[in-house]
This record gives sequence, C-alpha cells and structure tokens, in this order.
Amino acid sequence: MSLFYACLLYFVLLHAEPTLAQTTVTVKQGDINGKISILGPNVTSYLGIPYAEPPLGNLRFKKPVPKAAWSSPLNATEYGPICLQRNATFPSSEDCLTLNVHVPQNNNTGPKAVMVWVHGGGFVVGSARVLDPVVLALEDVIVVSINYRLGIFGFLAVGDVAKGNYGLWDQHLAFRWIKENIAAFEGDPNRITIFGESAGSMSVSFHAMSPMSDELFHRVISQSGVGSQDFVLLQSSKNIALLSETSKCNSTDSVSLVSCLKNKSEQDLLEASNILAETLFWIPNMDNELITGYVESSINFLPDQYRKLDFLMGSNSLDGNFDTQALAKAEDGFTESDFSKAVDNLLHAFVRLDRDVIKAALLQEYTAGVLNPDNRTRVKQLVEMEGDLFFTVPTHLNALKHDTANGTGSTFVYYFSINTCFKVLPTASWLDGAGHVDELIYINGMISSVCNGSATPADLALQTAMITYWTNFAKSG
Repeated sequence: MSLFYACLLYFVLLHAEPTLAQTTVTVKQGDINGKISILGPNVTSYLGIPYAEPPLGNLRFKKPVPKAAWSSPLNATEYGPICLQRNATFPSSEDCLTLNVHVPQNNNTGPKAVMVWVHGGGFVVGSARVLDPVVLALEDVIVVSINYRLGIFGFLAVGDVAKGNYGLWDQHLAFRWIKENIAAFEGDPNRITIFGESAGSMSVSFHAMSPMSDELFHRVISQSGVGSQDFVLLQSSKNIALLSETSKCNSTDSVSLVSCLKNKSEQDLLEASNILAETLFWIPNMDNELITGYVESSINFLPDQYRKLDFLMGSNSLDGNFDTQALAKAEDGFTESDFSKAVDNLLHAFVRLDRDVIKAALLQEYTAGVLNPDNRTRVKQLVEMEGDLFFTVPTHLNALKHDTANGTGSTFVYYFSINTCFKVLPTASWLDGAGHVDELIYINGMISSVCNGSATPADLALQTAMITYWTNFAKSG
C-alpha cells in the first residue's frame, strides 16, 4: 500500500436506524422532515439535505449552484449518497452535495451554538456519515456534517479552464446555507464553529484565511492539518500530460482535455481519479479567489476574517503513522539505505525547501547522526519525523502566525499524545502514542465501543473532557 493511500484509510461507524418519529422545520428552500436520531429523543436529525444542485452535466468541474426551492416537504430521514471515491462503504454518487443537521432537544432557551464538521480523507475519500460527530449534540450544540466533492470531481485544475477547488467551494456553499438557515433549527448564526480533521482540518484552515469567508463562521478547530502545510499546494503535481494519458483523453490542450473529461462517465473518471490519487494529484490549488497567494505569506497580508477568528489547532504524537509502508519495514528489515530513501521520498513533497539542508538537519535531530541498529527504532524515528513535518510543525507555525496577526481572535494549541486503546489506522503495538485520526474516537464518544471493554477510567475521563472542551469552545464568545 502506498504512503499516500495509507493516510486515506478511515474507520467507519455504521449507524443503526432508529424508529421513525418525524418533526418538521422550514428553511428558505421549503419544509424539511427529520426524525429522532441514533441517540434517542434527546436529539433530532435531519439527514441528506441538499444544499446545492447536483453537480452533473454542464455543472461538472464548476462551482456549486445553490439548491432551488422544493414544493413538497423534504423527507430528510436517511443519509444521502456519499461522494464518489475508491472502495466506497456506502451508496455513492456524483450527486452527493448534502448535509446533515443534528439538533438537541431540551428545555434550554435561546439560540444554540453550531458546530460544522468537515471530514478528512486526503481529499479523495470520506463522507459526512463516517464518524459523524452526532454525540456532540448532547452537549447542547447543533452539529452539522457536510459532503463535498472528492478526487477529480472536486479538485481538477487545468489552467484557466478548470480552476479547481470545487470541493472547497462545496464547503463554502454549505457554510452559506448554514448561515442562512440555521436559525430555523434554533441555531445561532453568530456562533458557528467549523472544524475538521486531516484534509478536513486543512480545509477549514483555508476557509479561515480566505477573503471569501467573512462572517460565515466565528471559530475554527483544526485537528491534524493546516493550510500552510507545504505539500498541500503542490503545483508541480498538476501534470496535464499525465492527466491526459491516464484519462485516455489524449489531448494536452486545456479546453479539449476538460471537454473530454466532462463527457466521460463517472466510473471512467473515478478510475482515473483513483490512479492519480497515488501521486498527490487531487489537492487544493491557488485559484486567486478562494485561496489567494501563498498561505504562509506575511501576516500583513492576512484577511481581516482570519484576525477576528478564535482558532483551536493541534496534532497527534503519532500522526506519522499514516505511513503503513514504514511500519511493515520494521519487521522485514530497514537498512540505512532504506532509511535515507524514505527521508528523500518524504521531502519530495516539500518543494519550497532546500531539501539537502533539511535532510541533514532531520537526520541529526532524529538519529543524532547515528543509524540505530534496531529496525523498530528506525521506523519510530521515521514516523516521528513524518508526523512533525506534515502536521506538528506546520500547526505550530500557523498558531504563531494567527497569534501575532494583531486581531481580536484568540489562539489555542493542543498536542494529543495519550497511548490510545484503539488505533484507527493500522499501527504497530510497540508504537506508543496517539495515531492519526485517533482523537476522533474520543470526541465522538466511542471509547467504550471500540476498545471492547478495555477502556480505562482515564480514557473515559479524557473522552468527557475533550467533548466538553470542544463544545465549550464553540459555545463561548
């Protein structure tokens, strides 16, 4: 399995369907019928609400179009299809731009704070129903989860013909829909927190810095990922010749290539998308509209929106465990040459750095200049290096940038290092710490179920503390 695809593995929680009990709200597009959620009568869920017109036909590879009004009540009692992706675990479709709203039912009066979840998955897998953080609604916040286009459907960038970032524009339109309609669910449009993990975390960071986001949300939580990660805006990956060959369009003319891709079947496009995903092809692109300039540029160029936001961000101690290839090497043999090549491959994505200088510094920092004779130690060093380079260091640099932005927003940073009783991604038992995605089993209240009774009192206390902290952050202000 490739380094890239290892980071796309995702833990899937299948929700049992509860007994139907409808309730109705009215939004700008019309009436919506919801039902009692999986948590029981304390939460009402409105599932599969379309916020955009289906991105089909002429709307493929374009910004999403707001959903038109509907005449009959919308039956929002089932999750909608997830967006097209490799090895989909739920029904999938190109027509997937929906969101889910989970509303607490209690006697507390006044508009409720809102938390909007943006899922991760390397911009090529994942969905709003995978690890949908419904449990947070029990803390008296409204929880919204959104689907957005993935892979080639969401991130095709070919010159000025297709500027990319359609998946980010989907998120942007969903935020606008929430801002305009959340009051109908008794939500407070002036207390909206967007939060995400991994690719979802990078996404919310982009929106925080985007001049297009003014007043759409008020707080941001980034979990293992920020927009200033060097590899995210990797321009050299947009290779038209490779795209032409893989898609069998056989044209390097931008207009002809995009026209050919628009006329491909969704399955043909998905096949090409999956192949190119192995080379970090489907990532956000500087379109000079939603993403402008270099995100790591001087704070003097940061938009006012970024300065005003309260920002909580952090990383996990074993975020580098997305590299399952390295873990396999621990048992099969990991020579000095293997280690050196792994570092070279790791730095290949960091095109804006002097890689030779950085490599020498990394080897000195993580190995003290001496290759440890133990395979497992070498692998642990590589995992720590990857986690720091891809997640921890960019997070701290982004925190410093936000903290010195001379605005009204507050900056908070966490580092999650507990040796979790369950690892979402495949991880060697001898690697102690919190792996990539692992914090979600705490925030989603899943410790008891996934740890098969092995969750300790400390695990349960940490779960409660994290849920309380996340929701209090959203409710503050």
